[in-house]
Amino acid sequence: MPIAVRYAAHFNQSTMAAPTSKPVVGSDVGVPSGTSLTSSSGLATFDGTRSVTLTNPETLASNTFDVTRHYYRRRWTATIAPRPAVGETYLFEQCEIDNSLDFFCVDGDSANGSGVLLEPLFVFLDCTIKGNDSIRTGFVGGDAWFERSAIVNCEDGISGLYRTAFIDSLSAMTTDGGPDSHSDGMQCSGIGNLLIWRSWLDAGQEAENANAPLRIGTENSAVDDCGIFYTTFQGSQHGLQVRGDAGAGDVTNLRVRGCRWAQVPFYGPTNFAEATVTEWSDNRYLDGVNGGASISNPAP
Repeated sequence: MPIAVRYAAHFNQSTMAAPTSKPVVGSDVGVPSGTSLTSSSGLATFDGTRSVTLTNPETLASNTFDVTRHYYRRRWTATIAPRPAVGETYLFEQCEIDNSLDFFCVDGDSANGSGVLLEPLFVFLDCTIKGNDSIRTGFVGGDAWFERSAIVNCEDGISGLYRTAFIDSLSAMTTDGGPDSHSDGMQCSGIGNLLIWRSWLDAGQEAENANAPLRIGTENSAVDDCGIFYTTFQGSQHGLQVRGDAGAGDVTNLRVRGCRWAQVPFYGPTNFAEATVTEWSDNRYLDGVNGGASISNPAP
C-alpha cells in the first residue's frame, strides 16, 4: 500500500483554520520525539523504494507514484546534496538533517524536475531540518514537497521555493546577524507554482535582521501561481512581502486565504509591488492590539 499523505480532515476547507500557536517540533511537526535515528553519511545507501500518494489540498488533485530512493529514520550532520536523475524521487521520512558546518542543510538539484507540483523530486514527511548561526539555508532548490516537517535555526528556511508544497509545517528562522542579516522564513525568487497550506512561518523576532516570514520576488524570473492558505506569519519587518518589481516580470495569480498575522510586523502586515492578487479573503491579525482585525488586500 502507498503512503497516503494527509488526512481527509485537512482537505475540508469549511472547517480549516490557520494555526493559533507555533507548532512544537517533535510533537506537532518534525521527527516525533523518541524516534530512534540511524546516523548516516551521504546518500548512497537507502531503504529501498516506496509508493506514495500526494494530494493538493487546494484542488484535491492527487498523484500516486513510486519513489526510487526511500530514506527512513536517518540522521545526517553534514549537508546532503540529492541529485535525482530523470524520473527519480527521493523520499525522506522521519529524517533529521542537523548541520552546523556548511552553507546549506539540504542542497537540492532540480535540473531534472518535471515542472509539475504533484511530481516532486524531493518529498519530506515528518522531517526536521535544523542549522545554527553559520547555516544560511535549510533547503535550497525547488520541486519539493514538505508535510508535517520543520525547518529551524537557519538564516533562511527555503531559498528557491519553486514548484514546492509546504503543508502542515513550520519554518522558524534565527536572526542573530549571521551569514544573512536579511532573514526570511522562506523566499521565492522566480517561477512560482507554490502551495503553502496550514503552516507557521517565522523570519525571527529582531526587526533589524528579520525581513519577512514569506518573501516572493522576481530576481530570477516572473512568478506565477502561488497559493497561500490558512497560514500564520509571525513578527519581522514585513509579514508577507511580494515584490514584482525585483527583476524580470511581475507576480501574477496570487491567492491568499484564511491567513493570520501573529504580532504586528515592524513595517506592517504586507509589502506589495507589481503583484496581481486573484483571491484575498479572511486574512486577519491573530493577536496584539489589532487582534481579529481584517487585513485589506494590498493589491486590489
